[in-house]
Amino acid sequence: MNAAVRPGAPLPGNVLDTLGTILTTRSDAPAVAAAFGTQLMALNICAPDFIARHRAALPTLNPDGPTPAAAWLEAGRADPELLAQLDRTAVLRRLRPDAGGTVEHLAHALTADPHALGDPAEVLAEIAAGPGGPDAVSWLLQVMAWRLQPHRGNLLFQPFRLTPPPARPATDDELAAVTTVWQAALTADLPPGALAGAGYFADLALDDPTWLPLARTAAAHTPPHAPATAAWRASIHPTDPDALQLATHLVARPAARWSTRDVLPSARALLQAAQVVPHHPHAEAVAQLREALVNAGEVDAARPATG
Repeated sequence: MNAAVRPGAPLPGNVLDTLGTILTTRSDAPAVAAAFGTQLMALNICAPDFIARHRAALPTLNPDGPTPAAAWLEAGRADPELLAQLDRTAVLRRLRPDAGGTVEHLAHALTADPHALGDPAEVLAEIAAGPGGPDAVSWLLQVMAWRLQPHRGNLLFQPFRLTPPPARPATDDELAAVTTVWQAALTADLPPGALAGAGYFADLALDDPTWLPLARTAAAHTPPHAPATAAWRASIHPTDPDALQLATHLVARPAARWSTRDVLPSARALLQAAQVVPHHPHAEAVAQLREALVNAGEVDAARPATG
């Protein structure tokens, strides 16, 4: 079929007739499903009427056996338009923590358009309600962040052989899309653990007035993964209440025992800078950070600051 597919050129009728015969009689055969899966995006572009005629076989996700759509999700290049044609519930059920395939398609689509599959809050809530749901939501948020960091994305996606991440800085539209999905996650009443992957948003070029309140709210819900960058970003805002509260959450509720060590230097620096601000406008937040550091074993934090 590759030889017959040219950009913008329709497939010959005899080719489509042959494909239709194979699909009608053998669509549940693993080899046939895999072959159609690798070409599903090309068919969607060059033969949309063929996709429509064979909707029962092509864009179908059957939990009991192989289908072209399932093969495409596992190994095909990302195509948000094609993804939107699949049954959303069936797609979301295939998302598994730490697995490739479906998550790459979802991350690609939501980074391009946060409403690609409907209300993003509803999408995330539906994922969270499934098996391993909180970890699956966290993984999706993490992969969305990694897609916009080529040095991370290349490491992540090379084994999966799917659509590579863009080898360029994230665009304003992509950052806005990520922000919309993050905001939706914070309003979706997700279970504990679901927002851990949002910790990687600290590595994106989101401006601090946007990032700080979202990071603080997310950290209050779930200790974030990779908190060191978040702590550092907070440390340069000694008068910002979101920064102080974020640092307090990172110290008091670490994602793992060893992650406390990663945030302490930045949290100490933030406290030291905040304590020398005359008549600090958020003295209570400063006191809470000091208490969190003392409880974490930083006894020097209890000493009055000099400056």
